[in-house]
Order: sequence, then C-alpha cells, then structure tokens
Amino acid sequence: MITSMLETHITNFIETNYGLKGIEIVTKIMGMNLEISYNEIMDCIFDMIARGDIVEIEMVFGNHVSKSFLVLPTTYINIIRKRK
Repeated sequence: MITSMLETHITNFIETNYGLKGIEIVTKIMGMNLEISYNEIMDCIFDMIARGDIVEIEMVFGNHVSKSFLVLPTTYINIIRKRK
C-alpha cells in the first residue's frame, strides 16, 4: 500500500513540475513526513524506471560528471545539436 502511494506522489511531482531531478523528488517526499527512508524512495524510483513508468534522461559531461532528469514516458524529448 505504501509503495502505490509513494509511486503516486512521485508521478504527481514529475507531472506537475514537467520533470525533476531524483534528489528533488526525494526532498519533496521527505518533506511530507511520511516516515519513508531515502533508500525506500530511491528503490521505488529505480523500480518505476525499470518498469517504464518513468524515464531517466542521463546527460554525461566529459568523463566524470553526469546529471539525470526524470520525466514521464509520454514526454516528448527533442535533442538539438549545433552543427559545426
């Protein structure tokens, strides 16, 4: 029961904010005082990604720095590269 509630909150946060970083979702849920641990939230996010309920966009800058962004699977993603 807690998992479905948590998944609903995650989906709603992503939908209303047009995507979020994972840490932003964790911060929002931890602020709700639901007595859910960081690991439980992250496990839920990873499970949702694995099932395709949400999509993780990972951007890698150089060899070391990467950032990820979570969106709903219905989100249209357009990548534009400047041509040389």
